[in-house]
Amino acid sequence: MSKGAETQEKSLSYVVVVQASPELGKGAQRALSFCQALCASPHQLSMVFFYGNGARNADTLYGAEQNPSWSTRWANLAADGASTELLVCIGSATSRGIVDRSEQQRLGLPSANLAEGFVLGSLGDLASRMGNTDRLLTFLD
Repeated sequence: MSKGAETQEKSLSYVVVVQASPELGKGAQRALSFCQALCASPHQLSMVFFYGNGARNADTLYGAEQNPSWSTRWANLAADGASTELLVCIGSATSRGIVDRSEQQRLGLPSANLAEGFVLGSLGDLASRMGNTDRLLTFLD
């Protein structure tokens, strides 16, 4: 390639792990801001994995007084970036009282509170996705 020829930047695939709870510090906001910027770039955000206290971002009951709530902000991100999966560690979620319809029925609970657009998954799902991604970033509290 000649010196004057333009080089095209390679589009990278990202997985973001969010371990930051919305109520503690700025980690969750930084993660969301980074993901929004990434979705506006030529790069691909293939998955956001919520682990530990980060599972609170997927709780419809948390931050409902805020408009939009944290779970809605993340769901909007996934809706805008059609190929972004929002995966919540099932162990982290259930230990914090966050369940989907399936877990609600299995555990005999009165309702589910996993926000729309989020899916329960495992660390195995994260490990599997890491094999097909270029970059992994983690956001902590």
